[in-house]
Amino acid sequence: MKTLCLSPGVTLYAENETRFKSEYLSVSFICTGELYDRAHAALLSPVLSSGCAKYKTEAALDNALIDVYDASLYANALPIGEAFILPFSLSAHIDRFLPGQTNVRKEARDLLFEFMMHPLAENGAFLRSKVEKQRKNLLERLKKEKVNKPRYASSCCLRMLCAGEPFAYSPQDLKRDLRKVTAQSLYDYYSEILKKAPIVVFYAGEQSAEELSKDLKTRLSPLFTPKAEQKTDVISRPKESVARRTERAEAHQSTLCVGYKTPILASSPEYPALMLLREMLCRSSTSLIFTELREKQSLCYYCSDALLSRKGVYMFTAGIDKKDAEKTEKEIDRQLSRLISRDYAPSLLEDAKRAAVNALLQMKDSPPEIEGWYIRRILAQVKRTPEEEAELLCRVGADEIANAAKSLVKDSVFLLAGGKKKGENDGTA
Repeated sequence: MKTLCLSPGVTLYAENETRFKSEYLSVSFICTGELYDRAHAALLSPVLSSGCAKYKTEAALDNALIDVYDASLYANALPIGEAFILPFSLSAHIDRFLPGQTNVRKEARDLLFEFMMHPLAENGAFLRSKVEKQRKNLLERLKKEKVNKPRYASSCCLRMLCAGEPFAYSPQDLKRDLRKVTAQSLYDYYSEILKKAPIVVFYAGEQSAEELSKDLKTRLSPLFTPKAEQKTDVISRPKESVARRTERAEAHQSTLCVGYKTPILASSPEYPALMLLREMLCRSSTSLIFTELREKQSLCYYCSDALLSRKGVYMFTAGIDKKDAEKTEKEIDRQLSRLISRDYAPSLLEDAKRAAVNALLQMKDSPPEIEGWYIRRILAQVKRTPEEEAELLCRVGADEIANAAKSLVKDSVFLLAGGKKKGENDGTA
């Protein structure tokens, strides 16, 4: 991976990749601190995707992409911790694999930068009809936030874990603030992002980094303006006592979320051990929680975990019967204790290493996945390649796993307790 500075705050990461018949180019705006306005950010991507100045509808834009051999172009905004990433991503076929004399690379990139630099607007504002349509769509989705009960429970527990921090911004806050967004304020917000947000350009393809940088300097020169300083996430500290909350839902199944705090962050030397701890606890079919809680004791229908690696937050989510909530929570703690006391077969750690290393190496088959990996490392201010990360994982021993497990402090527990609908019986006489 070559790294070139195109301008202060504008960096190119270029991977020479010759295995594919297409190339991938993405321009990402990194919004942290005051540049991350949750309500405006939530509307920006769908409004931008509805067209641009030259191609005023989604259909017109799709037709233009078809004309360049069905290239793919999208701007799917992504919140990561307390940052907001706005990427403009393009995947297009390489000219030498196409019939006749073509210049698909240039034509596809013209589309990308037209889409990014010249959004569909009128009198210095986005079209009011487009903004109103996307606001309505988003408010409708927020009304249905409890339909996906595991996701809802996980979101509630994460907000409990991060109470008082920017990450705890709730759907209720979003509903309130969405109503304040106007076509003018959204356009002004986007203009501010273009001007102030640091830019990360990621490329995977055959073109040399030096040749690409010349093209990008010409195309991006209007954005070579002073960039805002990248803000780090607020590190989440353990509460004095465990916070607990139970909410009821009309469902046959309950969802239990158990959250922990740790001082180990993505930038910490102990981070590889924490990654392997995740594999050993929950993320594979040989993990302790999967084999003990799900397979042997039938305490959960499924189990998963989530890590906010720049905040020091780690959470388990399990689908359970309501009566098993207390027992399941105790069993999760017991499996953590097993890692501390090294009460597991040596093969468990070796299996975890193989799984984690294979996942890193498999990323090379997907440029968007490689880009996502680097974006997260950039946000964490960590300078490591996937290959270097794999080497660190292979060196981790049982002592480091035990220390990572000791660092986890239980902080918040959320139970979405399922129950029958009013008037519903259980089928017994």
